[in-house]
Amino acid sequence: MAENKKSFILYSDLIHTVSKLPNEKAGELFKHILLYVNDENPETDDLILQIAFEPIKLQLKRDLVKWENYIEKQRTNGKNGGRPKKPTDTEKTQAFLEEPKKADTVTVTVTDNVKERVNTLTHSHSEVVNQTLENEIFLEQSAMALSTDLKTFKDFVKTKLAEMAITGQSSKYPLGTVKRIIIQDFKIDREAKKRFPQKEESKPAYHKHVKFT
Repeated sequence: MAENKKSFILYSDLIHTVSKLPNEKAGELFKHILLYVNDENPETDDLILQIAFEPIKLQLKRDLVKWENYIEKQRTNGKNGGRPKKPTDTEKTQAFLEEPKKADTVTVTVTDNVKERVNTLTHSHSEVVNQTLENEIFLEQSAMALSTDLKTFKDFVKTKLAEMAITGQSSKYPLGTVKRIIIQDFKIDREAKKRFPQKEESKPAYHKHVKFT
């Protein structure tokens, strides 16, 4: 958590993840989140908690970057004198005496395409995968625009699509919006990793031979 930042955001679509956890695990997840935002650097060997917490951690980092950018803008505005000064009485009078501009004419045409555009909002998660993860042109052009290699961007898309499938975002938004979210989150995630480099986490030990009865 950044200095002097006393709050954080939990998004309502987290219910899609938490509702699948037993009450005990959900409580442990919430405690893990609180420890994390209080800079306690919590660790767990519980694979379920690791999987549930990972997208939350990434979103918290993205929100922190946005918050720090906002604070920096506020600091810059303060150095530049803060808000613009209110107009003087003379300026108000001059503005009042000026001849008002005529309203622009706006022509709105309604066609049968409206129904077609509405239908584009309804799609399955598999369609999103086809339009992103299996769309080589999208992957290559996006990786080039983001100045990254194809494998790095493709791995991020896989992770982001899995996260959006859990929260239901991939079916909620238009395909174009999903692509923009992926690209924007890649930029934010890259900036977050630069500011907050991750240390290697110890992986839980697994038995080589597991017999199910």
